[in-house]
Amino acid sequence: MATAEQERTLMDMKIKMVKDKPQNLLVLCGPPCSGKTMLIEHFIFSNPSIFQFIPPFTTKTKFEREEIENVHYRLASQNDFTAWQKEDKLLYLTQEQMINTAVQTNYNYGSGVQANAIWNGVLFEEASRLRNEFKIGIIETSLDGAKQIYAKQRLPCNFIYVHPPTTDELAVRLIRNRPGKDTQHSMTLKQNNE
Repeated sequence: MATAEQERTLMDMKIKMVKDKPQNLLVLCGPPCSGKTMLIEHFIFSNPSIFQFIPPFTTKTKFEREEIENVHYRLASQNDFTAWQKEDKLLYLTQEQMINTAVQTNYNYGSGVQANAIWNGVLFEEASRLRNEFKIGIIETSLDGAKQIYAKQRLPCNFIYVHPPTTDELAVRLIRNRPGKDTQHSMTLKQNNE
């Protein structure tokens, strides 16, 4: 059995190995309230000198009370996203439809993009910078965003799909964490739209 000193030495050696070479990005995806944020916090608090969360840019205008600008997200306009997309600066771009049965769907003429969509994305340059600093950048995204990152193969990544134990447990988490914000229809969409 290893002593506490031997375990610390082994951990120091592992950390040194990680710090001495570029690391893969860590991409976490899954449905809302599946536990992605808790997993991110675990990684960061366990070793903040190695793990760093990359907050996505978003066009979202309504936020949860615990979300903090420049910590959990960064604001950008649709024009920013359009420019970044044209210049191929995005690691991924997702367009999430607002799940609200009372909202009428509007389309931007000729674009095929719904005007009430929420755009989310992370810049390639930022993820690459973290990798060059020998840190593990953590990206939280939808399954669609993870698929885009995988398909582009611009940076080496490790992917983790976080799924709650059951869809019933997911419903309980959605109700507990977002009281009064979801209709039965929107919860069904979230349970099925990973």
